[in-house]
Amino acid sequence: MLLAALGDETLQWLDSRPLSYRSGSYYFCHAGVRPGVELNKQVASDLLWIRNKFLYSDEDHGAVVVHGHTEVDSPEFLYNRINIDTAAHKSGRLSVIGMQGTDLWLLSVSADTRNTKTTVQKLIV
Repeated sequence: MLLAALGDETLQWLDSRPLSYRSGSYYFCHAGVRPGVELNKQVASDLLWIRNKFLYSDEDHGAVVVHGHTEVDSPEFLYNRINIDTAAHKSGRLSVIGMQGTDLWLLSVSADTRNTKTTVQKLIV
């Protein structure tokens, strides 16, 4: 049922496993980008593993980089990057960014043994 719901186009995209994806003024990757390197020239090791040089950079990367890899208590929204890694595997908090046209929203779900809490927050950026 899941495979049918996703459709062939989405399955082909998932199968190709891109390390990054750009949509408009946003650039999506796992860990981040090497500051000073054009987005289309980033290398796999940085997209998957970079940390401090990216996190502490105040450079304009050419797009807002949406990433994870570095755990934070709540999503970080900076002018050059958005970190949505709220360590779901150990915190029980999953954060997701939704983007459609000019609308941007944050979906957060947290669960423990007693209850599940879901919040949706429209963001203005």
